[in-house]
Amino acid sequence: VGSLNIWSARVRQIVDEDWGIVEVKSVPRDGKREFSFRFFCIFNKSDVWLENGIHVGEHGFFYEKPLNEIVELLQPVDIVARSIIREKGQAMKKALGSTVEMQALCVSLKPSCIPQGAPRGTRVAGGPGAFGGSNRGETPYMFKKGLEHKLNVRLAEYLQASGKVCHNLDPNLIIKLEEKRTIKKVHTELKNEKKIHKLTKSAKPSPPTPDVGTATIDSQNNIVTPAAALADPKMPLYEKLSNSTARVKEYCTESVGLLENLTKDWVCLFQLSDCVLIQGSKPQDLYPVGSKVQLNANLIDSCNRIQYIASCVWSKTENDLILPNVIEKNMISAPKMDLYKEINSLVEKKEGGVCPSNLPFQLDLKMGKVSRILDDNFGIIKQDDKMVLFDTCDFWTSQEATAAQSGKSLHSLVSVGDTVHLHAALVQPSSKIPFLATAVWLANPSPFPPGQCPVAIRRDKIHTDKIKIYEMVSRCSAMKDNLPGNLANKSCVYDQRGLVKLSFQLHGSGLDAAIVEFSKDNKCFAFFLANQSLETHEKTRICVPKTKVVFNAVPIPGGKFPVTHIATAVSHIHNRLPSSDDTDKIVEIAMETLKKVMQHNLPELTDVGNAKPKIMSLAVSAKTKEAPVVDCFPTGRLVCMFDESAGILEDHRRELAYFEKTDLNLPSGLEMKDVVMVMTRCRDVTIRFQASQVLSGPVKMIAHNGTVVISSNLERYFPEISVKKALISMKPNSFDLNKIIRAKTAVELYKEDKILTPDYIIDSGEFSSTLVKPKRYSSSSSSAHTNAVSVKKQLKTVAVPSSKEVRTAVKQTGKVKNILNDNFGLLEFCRDDLPTFCLFDTFDLYLEGGKTAAQSELTVANVLALDMEVCFHACEISPGSSVPWLANGVWRPDISSQPKPVPQSKITKEKLAVFKKVSESCEVLLSGVLVTASGSGQQLEETSGSTGTEASDMKGTIETPVVGDGDEEEEKTQETGNSESVSKELCQKRNEDLFSTKANTRLEVNATEDARIDCYDVKPIVAEMKVKEDQIIKAEETGNLEVEKEAKVENDFVLKDNVDTSDVECLVKEETIEKGGLETDTLEDEVTALIEGDAVGPKIEDTIKTCLNSDVSLSLPELLIDQNTCGTLDQELSPKVAILSLSSPAGAKALLHHDRMWVTDHPMFGGFGWEVLTWPAEQGIRVNARRVRGFEEFDYQVTFAHVGVSTFNVEMGDYSYTTELARFAEDKQEVAMLDSQLELFYSKEK
Repeated sequence: VGSLNIWSARVRQIVDEDWGIVEVKSVPRDGKREFSFRFFCIFNKSDVWLENGIHVGEHGFFYEKPLNEIVELLQPVDIVARSIIREKGQAMKKALGSTVEMQALCVSLKPSCIPQGAPRGTRVAGGPGAFGGSNRGETPYMFKKGLEHKLNVRLAEYLQASGKVCHNLDPNLIIKLEEKRTIKKVHTELKNEKKIHKLTKSAKPSPPTPDVGTATIDSQNNIVTPAAALADPKMPLYEKLSNSTARVKEYCTESVGLLENLTKDWVCLFQLSDCVLIQGSKPQDLYPVGSKVQLNANLIDSCNRIQYIASCVWSKTENDLILPNVIEKNMISAPKMDLYKEINSLVEKKEGGVCPSNLPFQLDLKMGKVSRILDDNFGIIKQDDKMVLFDTCDFWTSQEATAAQSGKSLHSLVSVGDTVHLHAALVQPSSKIPFLATAVWLANPSPFPPGQCPVAIRRDKIHTDKIKIYEMVSRCSAMKDNLPGNLANKSCVYDQRGLVKLSFQLHGSGLDAAIVEFSKDNKCFAFFLANQSLETHEKTRICVPKTKVVFNAVPIPGGKFPVTHIATAVSHIHNRLPSSDDTDKIVEIAMETLKKVMQHNLPELTDVGNAKPKIMSLAVSAKTKEAPVVDCFPTGRLVCMFDESAGILEDHRRELAYFEKTDLNLPSGLEMKDVVMVMTRCRDVTIRFQASQVLSGPVKMIAHNGTVVISSNLERYFPEISVKKALISMKPNSFDLNKIIRAKTAVELYKEDKILTPDYIIDSGEFSSTLVKPKRYSSSSSSAHTNAVSVKKQLKTVAVPSSKEVRTAVKQTGKVKNILNDNFGLLEFCRDDLPTFCLFDTFDLYLEGGKTAAQSELTVANVLALDMEVCFHACEISPGSSVPWLANGVWRPDISSQPKPVPQSKITKEKLAVFKKVSESCEVLLSGVLVTASGSGQQLEETSGSTGTEASDMKGTIETPVVGDGDEEEEKTQETGNSESVSKELCQKRNEDLFSTKANTRLEVNATEDARIDCYDVKPIVAEMKVKEDQIIKAEETGNLEVEKEAKVENDFVLKDNVDTSDVECLVKEETIEKGGLETDTLEDEVTALIEGDAVGPKIEDTIKTCLNSDVSLSLPELLIDQNTCGTLDQELSPKVAILSLSSPAGAKALLHHDRMWVTDHPMFGGFGWEVLTWPAEQGIRVNARRVRGFEEFDYQVTFAHVGVSTFNVEMGDYSYTTELARFAEDKQEVAMLDSQLELFYSKEK
């Protein structure tokens, strides 16, 4: 926003099914070709990210499609890319002979942003000299390791697939595809041969056959410790653990927890004081139960339940820190040892006692009866009043095998009421079936001899998959007493894995619902909505066909639906899901949506099992918010025209919108070429519009009727064009149906590239124009420009070095001549025995410590005072002008840290442009000083003589070419003449200065009852002054000292000492020029003082301040938005009206009506008082305002403002509004109400 060059990208070519080319263009606002650049960027379909944030390369459903089904030609995109030619950074602008310049890392089909997760890189701060820095105009970024090789391989694949020769490629990026396969093979071999050196040895020996004391895994994946090991629990644990991996097992208290290694061989005590913490984060959030950590620990007692005490714990990440263990056992503090003993005692009691629910943790060698057989695999045992779940994997039929290993079902082995022996562990005390059996066998006949029963397995040794099966079956059993035999398709399922089959688009471009297929034996299907995703960021991803998901679901009663279940929780990244709190409501909403989907009679729903994965778009009504209106910032751009009546615009987000000529606030009689010139060739003329999204494809929006607004400063370039009043329409779809039909037809032409570009319309010569070439607008007024020319004429006698080398001044001393405003100042010093001037700003003004005044947010007046002596470095940018020098470092003599001089070649073009602009304004006020100084110098002494000899000395004085920035034409003039001609010229020049000074300093707003006219319209004054000047010059040439009769002679101005009054007589008519309340009077006393050289200083100061203030007023933006504008209460005019002082533009004021103020979460109450705006707020008063003219008290009128809105984000702007604030803001956009309140204020002021 605010950039003079607009960068945009669009899909230019689809090479084949996998490759495409993006065109990246820089479009300058003023149409200058030297700032227009175009690059081509190759991309693969795996680099594409869809509008909803889905990465094509990670989803097989999209990746299998050809590229032309993923993107469209001329579709606007956003990209992250690298240079593949020899030139990098800024040097790419000068690259020649390249066919393709860039390679994409990411192509986002949402042109306003790069989606999260895309390769954007990490910017390396610091610039040249920093890590990764460069002095070649490049910005260093860090990316994922290995990305460069991956991109090089893709580049080679593109070259092979396209068969084209790409010139000027960087040779460091070119590899052969054979190298790719070789490198991959070598990497695999190295990985296989790589030796892993651990800081700690394995805590468990692994001999070929299990030894006594070794933990082994049984056929059911249970970790079993033999009885011999239980009798002798001593394990070969090491004295120290350094950089070992473990999981957080549990928290005993708020500050103490237990860690367990991945093989569950040892337990370690840790305190939160041992953990590496992040400021502002809760420790238990950083180290939740189950998370992996790294630790250093010392062995205390291998016989205890807790063997180690940790000395340091930190998170396990990809970039693991390696912290050596330097703590010895004897260094552990006594309080920590006492805590260890206490916690160890509690754990031992817990594992050998009962849990808080009065249930034992273990049931070892207990007897029970079979209470229920659920199906062929699962059954329930009742042990006293406790329920135990068991399955065929736990039911031993012999000493060597279980029922599952023998392939037998429970119905063939046991019946309800049979007595059995069992080992079981407590899993879920709150469940109706709290225990899970680890071993079950018949009591009579028993398959085991006395004393040789299976070993009891503890809860922490049970395999996680078995726990999941228990949780699923136990919850189903708890919900219903009588369960059907097939749990897979007629009961609730939990943590079920499935594959998404069909997806539905119900509300626009996003995926809103899907059907997932699960169960290998019998195909079952579950329907779910995207908002049932466990994580918000995976809402869209879980609906993509062929995506693997995990879900919980409940069955649907009846058989009239194409699915058997409704999913209540879905995730792509989690394997275990929590139970839903409001299952009934979830099922109700999902069933309602499913019925609406079924009303479309889709053939895919009749046979879901044989349907191919597919995304279907359906018009299903839903209670959703209407799409918001896009309000383009004043940074829009004309992309193309179709004909005289319609074209395409681009908004601030680089989205495209269809518009028609009748939507413009321009006169209807303009030709198409005129319209294009207005919209593309005026540097600071902006385009704003409102549009609604009603189309699909590359052009998605249609501009609202009459809302395409060209800014009013267009008159600076084309005075003959008068723009209409701006129309703002925030109502959605503010256009008729016929416009939508015309837009669709035009978009088809756009897709076929049948368009007229602005360059072609202007340069081809096929189109006519009624406008003249646009003026180059300067910030100085016309009178100031006239003065500048006059001053240059006076400087022709000043010798200028003939060399084109730029002169510099290093550690020059001078004094502060004038403080122009908060940011600029003038220095005066002597060079070649002549006084001269140097311009500087706060970016050049250095303070103690090396910081500038701009960095410290100080003004010139905060640091310097008038006539203060300073030191500075400077370059002579514009020799021969009134302000030829530009400072690049200014400091007070008492500053110890002095800046280094900057060569002229290192000064940016922007700084030179600012120098030129401000120095032109200074020429007006310095003209009097230069004339006076010249009058006392040698040059004017040569012209003041009355003899021909003295006058003839002027013939040898020739003005040399001015060394500037190239915008001013070089002038070579040889002056001849006598004292009379010189005197006339000086007299004429002073009259011009007089009128210029008056035009800049005496303009006032005469707010009468009849009219209030723009106070900055000085064109009538300038025209009248030009007529007067022509009359005077004509009178002098003809020798007639009387001008027209209307001109009354009030004073005769003469040049004392230098000019003979009998030779030249200058006549000035005192007149009043009135137009729109503007008055300009001649000031006789000031003119006399100016000619005599008296009191020059105050007039210069007044003139320069007036010029600068006028320049600032002319450049005030038409609209202000709350993203970059804050305000403070400046003045209370009444209980309903106040004046705000704005932060940007600095010094500007705005009129605020109380009903346009939003405070926290409600509108401001009329009787509450303005003191609410003085309370401290984090983001200040955020202001949206429009420019108004004709009022001395303020420059803007607030459309709406807000304070204390915590959700407001400066980067997101109105997208971060609350619903209530957005509605409030929309209501306040009505122009008629704004005008009414402004008129009411004006009438009261009168």
